[in-house]
Amino acid sequence: MSKDLQVVLLLDCYGAMLTEHQSQMMRQYYDEDLSLREIADLAGITRQGVHDTIRRGEQYLREMEAQLHLVEKLRAIRRNMIATSDTLRQIAAVSEDAEVLALCEQAQRLTQEGIDLTDLEMK
Repeated sequence: MSKDLQVVLLLDCYGAMLTEHQSQMMRQYYDEDLSLREIADLAGITRQGVHDTIRRGEQYLREMEAQLHLVEKLRAIRRNMIATSDTLRQIAAVSEDAEVLALCEQAQRLTQEGIDLTDLEMK
């Protein structure tokens, strides 16, 4: 079973919607990088049981994204913020007005905070 980085993003967005059992196993697998065998030993179930639980969790996360599109929307917001940041840099580079430069600097800080908030390994 190969680890899909897209599932990590989905888990960050929709993980709270999983059962406690699914969430725990998926976080152990994706966040803590435990093997199926290690998770099975901790949970006291079979490796196949862990595999099935993780697969069902992955399917549920994909279904949530198909319905709600949160990861897709976060990616679009991040792209727009990066474009805004680039535009602000260009304006600041050609402006000599102190007020414009101050506004660009302030907007740049806010834009960077937004980029940081949406940075879920979406680069």
